[in-house]
Amino acid sequence: MLFLTRSYSIALVAMTLVVASTGCSKNSSNTASQAPHKIAAASAAAAARLVAEGHTNEAAAEYARIGELLLVPEGIQYADKMFDRALELDPNNGKANFYGAVTKPLMRMQGFISRFAQVAEPDDQKKLASLRKEIEKLNLPELTKFAVRLPDGKSPFADYHEVQRFLKTELLPEVVKSVEKLSRLMGRNDLELNINLARLGFRKMKSTSDYRCEHSVYTYTETSGGGYDAHGNPIAKLYQFDNWYCSYTSTMELKDILKAERVVLDASDLKIVRGSMMALADFLRLSSAYSFAGLQEAINNLKILEKNRDEHYRHLSTRDVIQELQRHPDLFTIEKDQEIVALAHSQEQVLRDALSLGELQADLCQNAERAQGENLIKSFCLYANDLNTIQTALDLLAGPRPIKIGFDGEGAEV
Repeated sequence: MLFLTRSYSIALVAMTLVVASTGCSKNSSNTASQAPHKIAAASAAAAARLVAEGHTNEAAAEYARIGELLLVPEGIQYADKMFDRALELDPNNGKANFYGAVTKPLMRMQGFISRFAQVAEPDDQKKLASLRKEIEKLNLPELTKFAVRLPDGKSPFADYHEVQRFLKTELLPEVVKSVEKLSRLMGRNDLELNINLARLGFRKMKSTSDYRCEHSVYTYTETSGGGYDAHGNPIAKLYQFDNWYCSYTSTMELKDILKAERVVLDASDLKIVRGSMMALADFLRLSSAYSFAGLQEAINNLKILEKNRDEHYRHLSTRDVIQELQRHPDLFTIEKDQEIVALAHSQEQVLRDALSLGELQADLCQNAERAQGENLIKSFCLYANDLNTIQTALDLLAGPRPIKIGFDGEGAEV
């Protein structure tokens, strides 16, 4: 259970970093990276005029585009506000729904370095401290604020149970809303995005590398120890050495810093993205269903007991663990606001979507045309064993099913 707690806390931090720190460049010349709040304020004026003129859908599209332009690591929070404005005007705006499905859960992770520091294991604490230093080196105040500063009214997590309650009451609701946003896009035309994926860390920026070597010959003449000629002059020895000087330079191409890519999301892309978001929601539901109240104290006590036992060449017993757990009556009891019932319906939808993707493997799995095209998901493979497992899971969700265990005396299947 400790492993589970650490796993999902670290996984969520990693999810934040995918958008909040990878692909950052201190020397980036991207205009939005210089002052995203100023860009947002200035660009929103055009959208506001459209609202005043009654063109709400056009204004929503303008706000969504502004948010898209602000999707750089240090501008995520400003982009999120633009998507909110777009959806207030047009709840069906494609870009705002898709991008908002990603940015809104991330907003709940503000101050993650400070919030998780106390409950992280020593090794993870060192990683968080190192990450903070790396972010600060980028000289991006907005990104540093996002990663370090605690939101108003929030404090660092004191124990695992506080982390669990945060996941249930704050993050899970946003993830569920993200699933709803992505569901609005299903059954519609392909969604076209224009975004610099390299700046967000989803594409490698191209760089021009130059490796040059220059050759010269070094000549050295030595007159001592060589003797003398018939005229009494010292005999010189001539030495020649090859001298190589090599230099390597790597320059980031400006076009790869500034250039936006056209990314297309078709029905398969959306199913994969929505399925991933639904799986995250189910993981949070399951992880928050049984209380972790007292878990950290129980673990600490068992560590102390184990240390004392080791000094006498004894190990923890099952009885030791059970006795410690019994001292915490709320530990692993079911939470009143658990959502286990919702798991079955959600999982069925995810599995059915996966089966439908299995029927499209010729187009999705290692298809050269798709891999070289504009789709967000370049390849998605499900093999025969995967599909059999998915079908078995669906059958189990449907209820009891007969399982062959052998044959009776007359040779009939039992």
